Amino acid sequence: MATVAPWIGAVRGLACVPMTGAVADVLARWRAAVPGTVVAAAAALSGPTTPPGARVQLRNPPGSAVGPGQVCTWGKATAHLVEAHGFH
Repeated sequence: MATVAPWIGAVRGLACVPMTGAVADVLARWRAAVPGTVVAAAAALSGPTTPPGARVQLRNPPGSAVGPGQVCTWGKATAHLVEAHGFH
């Protein structure tokens, strides 16, 4: 935290809130929400060179937070809303 603290210009608020999230079994879509504050959702990318039912994925992404041997699924936002601490 001491390394990150100088980058913070101002703290606009802090709250302990319930959070929900879900990921479809086949990674086709995912979402996260804080009721009345944040809504985020995405759908996995596919395209003309992707086999039917497959997702655009990257295996063993370098420098990734998912770690070695994991899969990163690429997606596009389908919902994004923030209503908190002066952010809209």
